[in-house]
Amino acid sequence: MTQIFGTHYNDTETQLWLHLRALEWANWPVFLSAIFVPPLFYFWPFPAVIIGFLIISFLWVPIRFTFVSPSLASIACIAVQKLKWIVGIGSGTTIIFLQQRYIVGVVALLWPFLSAFMGFGGDLDIIERKMAEKIGFTVVIPPP
Repeated sequence: MTQIFGTHYNDTETQLWLHLRALEWANWPVFLSAIFVPPLFYFWPFPAVIIGFLIISFLWVPIRFTFVSPSLASIACIAVQKLKWIVGIGSGTTIIFLQQRYIVGVVALLWPFLSAFMGFGGDLDIIERKMAEKIGFTVVIPPP
């Protein structure tokens, strides 16, 4: 049994936890965009938000392997899962009804879904190993 931030997991659950957090960490800006991008559409022009998002995502690529934080990954996982649709629907409907920017409003409404298909990929094994090391879990690699 492994304890991760107060919750006990068996080895299989821990490996799944590591894999999911590594997947989110590899594309951290994309993952967080589900709660940050839709409200930005209300305040800034659509192209500026998209370009800023792409620049931040590109800048994250070299950082994601050098800095890994299981605690930030866990906190973000909970926050994004609880807030993404509330923020997306709230922002989208506000943009549609108050600003009459229908296309941008629909994009904001669908952003939590659309963002799942974005990202730069990456080697999740490296991130999983670093997270496992930080939580004190020994990663077992199955033979080829």
